[in-house]
Amino acid sequence: MRVDPNNYLNDLDGIVKDFCMSYRVQYEDFIGEGWIALYRAAKRYVEQEGASFNTYMYQCVRGSLYRELRRVNEHKKATSECKEDVAKYGCIQNTPFDIVCAKDKVEQILKVLNTTQTFIVLNRYKGYSFPEIGSMLGCTRQRIDQLLKPVKSKIERIIQRDLRKANEDCTEVCRCSGTVSG
Repeated sequence: MRVDPNNYLNDLDGIVKDFCMSYRVQYEDFIGEGWIALYRAAKRYVEQEGASFNTYMYQCVRGSLYRELRRVNEHKKATSECKEDVAKYGCIQNTPFDIVCAKDKVEQILKVLNTTQTFIVLNRYKGYSFPEIGSMLGCTRQRIDQLLKPVKSKIERIIQRDLRKANEDCTEVCRCSGTVSG
């Protein structure tokens, strides 16, 4: 017998609201994860296994919400550690990106990234590999690489813009001092 997940949306709403109140997190951040878990539970449910669909769905949804909460908390921790490094050193330490990571550059770069991109970048700065980050996000190394491609182009645009501005400033200073021919 096929279960229609639409019949359980009120139950799902209650589960997510209780979870969010218990852990003091935003309902809007977790309801989407709950919907996905509900639809997966409906697809995978086998009635002959003994548990009612309500019991099975509850376990699936709660497990999914806990995984999402862990992911969100790991993201917050990584972001906090990065901000501490930036505040302390003016850059994120021990990475090949130290040259471009003055405090204002890190803040400028992080402003143009979405939450997932920020999480990936910060964890790469911390030295995690693509497979490790993929494991944290529940995706493959290849997907992490795909998600980083637009990040790289955003960073390159910021750096190129700043280099152009620095060159213009340098040219202006040289003109003022009379050292530029032309």
